[in-house]
Amino acid sequence: MVRAHAPPPTPVLDEAHAAFNLGNALRDQGRPTDALHCYQRVIEIDPRLTAAYLNAGNVLRTLKRPGEAQDYYQRALALQPDLADAYNNIGALHKDAGRLDEALACYRRALELNPRSAVAHYNVATVYRDQQRWDDAAAAYDGALALNPALAEAHNNLGLIRKDQGRLSEAIASFSAALKANPRYTGAHSNLLLTLNYMDGVQPETVFRAHRDFGIVQETPFAGRIAPHGNVPDTDRRLRIGYVSPDFRFHACAFFLEPVLASHHHGDFEIFCYAEVERPDTVTGRLHALADHWRDTVGMSDEALAQTIRADGIDILVDLAGHTASNRLPVFARKPAPVQATWLGYPGTSGLTAIDYRISDRHADPQGSDAFYTEKLLRLPDALCCFRPMSGMPDIGPLPASGNGHITFGSFNNFNKLSATCIELWARILCAVPGSRLLMVTVPEGQARSALIDRFASLGVAADRLTLHGKLPSVDFYALFRKTDIAFDPFPMTGGTTTCETLWMAVPVIVRVGDRYRSRLGLSFLTAAGYPEFAVTSNDAYFELAVRLASDIPALADLHAGMRARIAASPLIDAARFARNLESLYRQMWHDWCCSVT
Repeated sequence: MVRAHAPPPTPVLDEAHAAFNLGNALRDQGRPTDALHCYQRVIEIDPRLTAAYLNAGNVLRTLKRPGEAQDYYQRALALQPDLADAYNNIGALHKDAGRLDEALACYRRALELNPRSAVAHYNVATVYRDQQRWDDAAAAYDGALALNPALAEAHNNLGLIRKDQGRLSEAIASFSAALKANPRYTGAHSNLLLTLNYMDGVQPETVFRAHRDFGIVQETPFAGRIAPHGNVPDTDRRLRIGYVSPDFRFHACAFFLEPVLASHHHGDFEIFCYAEVERPDTVTGRLHALADHWRDTVGMSDEALAQTIRADGIDILVDLAGHTASNRLPVFARKPAPVQATWLGYPGTSGLTAIDYRISDRHADPQGSDAFYTEKLLRLPDALCCFRPMSGMPDIGPLPASGNGHITFGSFNNFNKLSATCIELWARILCAVPGSRLLMVTVPEGQARSALIDRFASLGVAADRLTLHGKLPSVDFYALFRKTDIAFDPFPMTGGTTTCETLWMAVPVIVRVGDRYRSRLGLSFLTAAGYPEFAVTSNDAYFELAVRLASDIPALADLHAGMRARIAASPLIDAARFARNLESLYRQMWHDWCCSVT
C-alpha cells in the first residue's frame, strides 16, 4: 500500500494542507476513522488533490472497507490516469481478496508507468510468491532490491523463499540484510532464528545465544518498568488462562489446540483466546466457540494488546507460536501477566526471560536440556501434545504394496527440513530396496526441484522413481497417505503435526533421534502413540529399520491394519487425560507465583 505525500503549500491550499497533515498524524496514531474525516475534508476543499484520495483509500482498506477504498483509488485515477501508486493500491485490494491475477495485472501496470518503482517490483514478487512461482518471485525481489537495497521487507521475503527452497544459508543472509536495513524488524529477526533451527551443523550454544540476543533487544526498553500485577494470589481460585496465537485456524497447530480447548475444566479455568488470525475459517469458528472469551488482536499494537491482557486480569499467559509467523512475542516482553509460558508452536527457546516456563516432556527435552532455554522447563508426564485428527482425513485403505508389489516411501514434511545427509540416507535406502519409489510433497518447482532430482540421480536414484509435488490442498495431501507404505521423517529438524497425521493414516514413520528438541519431537509423538520402536539413534539404524520393514510386505500389511485402533487408544489421542495434566502444570506455576509474592 503506497502512501501519498502532502501537497505543496500555497495560499489556496493552506487549509487543505493542514487537514492533510492532521490526517497523516491521526493515521500514524492508529486513529484511521478520524484520519479519514480529515482526508475527506481535504477533498471538499480541493477535489483535485490525488494524494488525499490515495490516503483516504488506504485508511478505508485498514478499516476493512475495500469497496469504498477502491472507489477512492479510482477517483484518483480519473484525475491522473498515469498514477502508478493508485494501481499499486488497487492491486493490494485484489490481493487481500485472493484475486491474484487481478492483483498482478494492477502491479504490472504500475511497473509500466514507473519501471524504477521498487515498491511495484516488490508487489509483483508477493503475487508470484503466493502463486508458488518461486523463481519468478525471487527475481522480482532482486529487482526491487537493485532499486532500493534498504527495502527490508524485500530482503525478508526473499529469505522466506530461500528457506522454502532449502537454501538455508542464503535465507540467513537475507534475514540478516533485512535486520541491517531495519534493526527493529521483529519479523525478520524471528525468521532468522527459526531458520537457525533448521540448519545442520550449527551448535546449540550458538542457536541459544542468537535467541537470547533477540530477548535482550525486546526486553531492554522495559527493564525496571514492569508494573506490579494486581492478580489475587489465591492458589485455589479459578484461574484466567490466556492463549496467544496466530494459528486459531486451519493450521498444523490447530490439530493440538482444539482438543485442549474442548477439554478444559471451565469451572476451574476461564479461557481467553487472543487471536492474531488474518483470515478466519471454519476451524476458527469452532475454536471460538470453545473459549470463554475471544479477542481479535489483528491490527492491535503490542502496547495495546499488553494493556488488554492486563485489563482482562490474565493469570497465566501462554504463547503458542514462538518465532513462527505472526507471533506476538514483543507483547510477552512487556510482561502483561504475572505468569507466562510458551508451548507447542516452536522448536526452541523464545529467548525472553519474561516468559517464565516452557512446557515440554522428558522425550523432547531430556534432563540436561535446560541450559538452552531462558525459560524453566516443565515436563508433562504422558505426551507433549494431544492430537485430534481433522475432519476430512480419510479412512485407511489396504497397504499399497500389497496391490502394486513395490514399496512406496513417503516424505510429507516441509522441503526445507531435508538436510544433505538426510537425502543421502534416503537414496541409500532406495538403492537397497529394489523397485521402491519415493513420494515427496512441498518440493518447490523450478531450480530447487531440478537440483533435488539431479542430487538423487548422482546418488543412483533415477528420476522415474521419484514422485514430486508442491504444496497441496488438504484433500489431495491426505490422499497421498493411501499411496504410501513407509514414511521417512527428516532430520535434523523432525516432523511435528505431519508425524501424527502419518501415524493416524496407519503409515509407520521412521524417526532419527538427535540431541535436542528439534530432532526429538518425533520420539515424543511415537512414544505417546505406542510405537517408540520406530525411533532410532543412528543413520545405520534408520537404514536397517527401513529395509527390514520393506522386506516383509505381509508383516507390514498386518502392522498397517492395526495402527489406527492402537493409536486411538493411546495417550496421543486422550484429550481429557492430557488436559488434566496440562492444568496440573498451570496449578504448579500459579502456586509458585503465589508463594513468591506472599
